[in-house]
Amino acid sequence: MDKYTLFVTALMRSTTWFMICMRASVNLHNSIFTRLMRAPIAVFDNKPVGQMLNRFSKDMGTVDEMLPFTGFDLNIMLLEAMGIIITVDIVNVYLIIPARSPVFTHVSTTLNGLVSVRAYGAQEAFERQYYVYQNDHTATWFLFVCASRSLGLIMDWLGVGYILVIAVVMMVFPEQIGNGGSAGLALSSVSKK
Repeated sequence: MDKYTLFVTALMRSTTWFMICMRASVNLHNSIFTRLMRAPIAVFDNKPVGQMLNRFSKDMGTVDEMLPFTGFDLNIMLLEAMGIIITVDIVNVYLIIPARSPVFTHVSTTLNGLVSVRAYGAQEAFERQYYVYQNDHTATWFLFVCASRSLGLIMDWLGVGYILVIAVVMMVFPEQIGNGGSAGLALSSVSKK
């Protein structure tokens, strides 16, 4: 029951979104066309016909093809971010407040209480604690940088391997491909993602 409900809900959400985008595109096209038809003759004398046609063909095509998918992805990401924030808020309200690094907190605390630190002779203890915080911060940051670069490298090599497999399959079975244009289209489509 749950998976069907999820499927129907997702289908309704995407269908509604793309219907709204289609209506918006039709309204935009009609608005542009109406304003162009009511424009004075001087507009047609000063603007090239190709530029006006470009507004209706290429620019409207871009609005029709790219904008709905980009807007749909944006809505999904915003709703996911709101869901994450609400979930974290339900678990613990204090986790919403961003925490400062222990290094910065230790430095600001030490500088604010510098007179007391010197009065009690605790400079060495504060210095050792600073090194502990600095080592932890540096180790965590280095792990993050290494993991990010490793993931990027692995994804790049997976993409190269996939393109290589597609190219080899096209060379081994050329009769299945047809003409060179189909092979070029397939390779450019694979390498675009």
